[in-house]
Amino acid sequence: MATQIVTLIADWGNKDGFAGKVKGRLYSNLDQVNVVDIATGIDPFDLRSAAFVLKSCFDDFPKGTIHIVDVCPNNSDSLNNLIVEVAGQYVLCADTLLPWYAFGDRIDKAWRINLPDHLHGDTFTAYTILTPIAVAIVKGHKPETLGTLLTEQRQISTKNPFYEGDRLVVYVSHIDNYGNVYLNITVEEFERHRNGRSFVLTMKERSISTFVDSYQGSDNARQISRSLVVLPSVATGLVEVAFSCASVAKIMGMQVDEMVWFTFK
Repeated sequence: MATQIVTLIADWGNKDGFAGKVKGRLYSNLDQVNVVDIATGIDPFDLRSAAFVLKSCFDDFPKGTIHIVDVCPNNSDSLNNLIVEVAGQYVLCADTLLPWYAFGDRIDKAWRINLPDHLHGDTFTAYTILTPIAVAIVKGHKPETLGTLLTEQRQISTKNPFYEGDRLVVYVSHIDNYGNVYLNITVEEFERHRNGRSFVLTMKERSISTFVDSYQGSDNARQISRSLVVLPSVATGLVEVAFSCASVAKIMGMQVDEMVWFTFK
């Protein structure tokens, strides 16, 4: 039997034993399992960041991987949890819009987990609900035997890039631990709009017109150390704004969902 991969994305931080509890339960119930901490330091209740992290690394994992995601608003119902199937992998999480933020119409099926009658409430659903479900799936139980199929469509409002006159308006979709800013436009989309032209990216009162193709190379390093630059993010496939050894978000006072724009020349 091949080793099963189970990943963890959570807002637990690293001061408490939450990750240890979940790992212990997985290792105690499965003979061959590899538990991967993708990110357990998500800001508390930050669904959008959790969805961004999940989406950015999801396709690097093989089919059959199970992702336990324990990030949800503090007013969510701990008894409503989902099994979500995407491209042969499973996401186990609270019944929020997180999977739809991450995958949209890539979602194949979703089931609301059926709970035993004796479970009336809990504050650590990753341990009491999601981990046993992960164990059950590894042991061969089909999702349809563990939950009820969702038939309703989930609607989310997404902010897509759009043209306003001669400028391409985009939004900040994520700010990483270094303060680098990721925009909600892929490198491929950006290059298609750019079409070989020069550009100016306007962020608040600042204008950025320097593009580098990576962090590597002496010329690139000099550019990044002198000014804010636009570059392709290998980790996410999105356009990124960076500055050497400093937080772009703090320098610029940027927030997620803030509007910025490109003007092409």
